Amino acid sequence: MEFGQDLWFGERLNHSLINPNQCRHYGVYTCDDPTDKHRDTDMELSDNYFLPFRMRGTTCYFESRSPTLEELESCQAFRVSDEHDWDPTAEIFVSAVEWGHVVCASDSYDMCMSDSRDVYTCLHEFDFIQGSPTQIMAQIRTSERHHGVDASLLSLKWGTGLEKAKDTLRNTTQLNIRSALLPLIRRYRTDLLSQRLKRLNTRFYTDTMFSKIGTSLRGNTYAQVFTDGNGAVFVYPMGSKSEAGNQLLNLIQQVGIPNELHRDGAPEMGGNSKFNRIYREYKIRSTFTEPYSPWQNRCENMIGVLSRKVKARRARRRIPKCVWDFHIIWEAQIYSRTVHNNHTTPLEAIAGDTVDISEWTEFKFYDLVVYWDDRENEAGQSIGTWLGPSHHIGSALCYYILTEKATVLSRTSVQHITVEEFETIEMKERITAYHEALNKNMTTESVTLYMPTWRCRSGTTKKKAITLAEYAVANGIAHEPAFNWWVHKVIKRKERQIKKVKSKYWRTTHKFGIEVPKSVEHAYEIDRVTGTSHWTKAIEKEMRNVRIAFEKIDDVTEAEMRTGKIRPGYSYCSTHMVFDIKMDGSFTRKARLVADGHKTRSPTSITYSSVVSWDSVRIALTIASLNSLHVSACDIGNAYVNATCREKLWTVAGPEFGSDKGSVMTIARALYGLKSSGAAWRSTLAQTMEILGYRPTRWIHMCG
Repeated sequence: MEFGQDLWFGERLNHSLINPNQCRHYGVYTCDDPTDKHRDTDMELSDNYFLPFRMRGTTCYFESRSPTLEELESCQAFRVSDEHDWDPTAEIFVSAVEWGHVVCASDSYDMCMSDSRDVYTCLHEFDFIQGSPTQIMAQIRTSERHHGVDASLLSLKWGTGLEKAKDTLRNTTQLNIRSALLPLIRRYRTDLLSQRLKRLNTRFYTDTMFSKIGTSLRGNTYAQVFTDGNGAVFVYPMGSKSEAGNQLLNLIQQVGIPNELHRDGAPEMGGNSKFNRIYREYKIRSTFTEPYSPWQNRCENMIGVLSRKVKARRARRRIPKCVWDFHIIWEAQIYSRTVHNNHTTPLEAIAGDTVDISEWTEFKFYDLVVYWDDRENEAGQSIGTWLGPSHHIGSALCYYILTEKATVLSRTSVQHITVEEFETIEMKERITAYHEALNKNMTTESVTLYMPTWRCRSGTTKKKAITLAEYAVANGIAHEPAFNWWVHKVIKRKERQIKKVKSKYWRTTHKFGIEVPKSVEHAYEIDRVTGTSHWTKAIEKEMRNVRIAFEKIDDVTEAEMRTGKIRPGYSYCSTHMVFDIKMDGSFTRKARLVADGHKTRSPTSITYSSVVSWDSVRIALTIASLNSLHVSACDIGNAYVNATCREKLWTVAGPEFGSDKGSVMTIARALYGLKSSGAAWRSTLAQTMEILGYRPTRWIHMCG
């Protein structure tokens, strides 16, 4: 037994003191009156357990001892008084004796005798109204204007046992309890609408998603996504993040009130925002994700699932991007109404009702349909595309229709176009006219300019995707519809590839059992430790070949150069030395000075440089063999350095430059690593070959 506030005096007193009124106030039936002939002197702990009292003179007591650790873990515990402060002066215990006879309102006499705060229940045998005796029902008399929540009060009012009342309170919510101190002088507030809404006994997750494909026809750029993490998902598009509170209100009114809402610390959902005010008003418990831990929010994963579904279906169905908000709503509705793993739909799991899918079985998203609209068309029928059910507008089976004017209507009278109708010339002309008008109203001049060019060169994305993406970024056309859907992904893929190469480079420390340096200082240190000069000689050899690629600017510091006033238009480009070991029998060390071209802006000029394929080499050797031609081959050392640099770049000399270390230099030749070096060397080689009397074939002219 656990007592919240009994009195224990230690060794000074061999027993503890318990207030029976405090036990009664806690809802535990207690009788300590030995003169009462109708009740046993005991304490009822539950329906099956009771504690008998003994009498020693006028003292009512029971024997007890401290439990062992094993008993604390294995025995059933009963709490018989509250841990919180109890003020006995605030309690009024009434002995209701009028006219010498009291009849209990309940069949259970014990329940009638249960004391509770400021309340007594009695039924007078007679009450005189206008001089005539009239029997009345029992009433609850109290000194408080509202009772609040109490198990003993609930058992009195409902006519149930005390344990059932306690179980009922544990398994229900009591979120709308009134309280008042003064008598009625005005109306109560009537805005407790949450009492009429469904309460969802589940945890919801929410996050704001951003549209990467632009603004929709309805001006939506964001969407607030809610999910229970088990398949039920609800999407509410919006024009700005500040509308998140309105979307939470839509969820509450359309779906129900979740008991708990898990979210991140986004500013549009915190502080004094409408979102924050709504979830406090509807008593929704709020939890948060840890910073930089998006995996703790299941809504993040659901957004990814919906985005992939939208992207795949848009590509298959050629759905315009401007209806992305209708599309993602439809995908969310389908996902929530599809049975996944639990043999029931996610919606039924949270709502408990069998889901009706009639509105989603008739059409596929972006189906071509005919709808009745006699106000705009004399024939009555108009052609449009289906964008999903139109809830809250019209009657059941009302749908959103995209018209040829790029506007969205809600119509109930919608039908498929049959196969026979598709075959007629009139319907074909109407469909063609519809698509032409729709494209005209949705397409901008930029799309018209770039889309045809992109379609006729669609194979380029597979061959030179990174080069083409860099060109689009450099020329400011990456935002155009022809490039926007893929350029940023290719750039990110390029960055990932660079990171992987770097990671592999730094992990490789030895080759053929020989340590490979990662910097010039490291190379000098290896030679000093091993007592050799292999790496030093390799660096000197490389610098003799590439020193002509740099032009020193005298009397200029790095800080002055960074101001942009010394050489306007020039950008900084760092360089580094790459080391390798040749497998030539002598393990010759090799060093190559390269520029960090991936850190510079892409040049506006074309940087594409064709590379000979093995097929071309085989064809050339075959032609030479068939015609008895002599084939000559050569190797050009530091080939790129022979070409002039097309970019305006400058750098700071490193330790490999010897006495010029720290000097500011411009890059005058095409160094390895620059974006334009390949194209510059190809152009220089082609001009040199023409000077020597060689002429390119027609095939080379066609391929550029």
